[in-house]
Amino acid sequence: TTAYNALDHAIATSISHGVVYVIAAGNDAVDVQTVTPAHVKEAITVASFYDHSANTNMFSEWSNFGADVDILAPGNNIKSLDSESTAPLRMSGTSVAAPIVTGAAALFLSRNPSATPQHVLDKLLSDASASELTVTGAPAGTVSASVWVGETAGTDSGPSAPDTDSGSGGGKGKKK
Repeated sequence: TTAYNALDHAIATSISHGVVYVIAAGNDAVDVQTVTPAHVKEAITVASFYDHSANTNMFSEWSNFGADVDILAPGNNIKSLDSESTAPLRMSGTSVAAPIVTGAAALFLSRNPSATPQHVLDKLLSDASASELTVTGAPAGTVSASVWVGETAGTDSGPSAPDTDSGSGGGKGKKK
């Protein structure tokens, strides 16, 4: 429809101007070429896998798939928070897989702020290829590369907070 074409066009145009999009593939077990905006070729589209056994990761049977999927991330039974309770809950879906890839992309961009969207995807895929994690059961034409944050993040944990005393002394002085 026209609305979808406009959305797809807006996303593709903003990507051409340097905006990085990480998009959940969807959870209907269909090819993403029929799903907007997941089929936007310039975006980073994320499908889901789950830990099937100690040595096997399986493509999530409900995850959308296809040639327009760029990378996989864990998306089954992910521990999360509930806005209506203090108890944690478990969630599944490409909408919980995509933030994992978004985090890896953000870590890379924090160290490489001038990286293009294609450079971000290339780095994610390069690191995915270097990992020993394999995913089986992906429908034909769907990548089996899964996000690997270790190399993307680098080894430096970033700046540390200053050493201060936060006790009843009013925060004066440094900890010894």
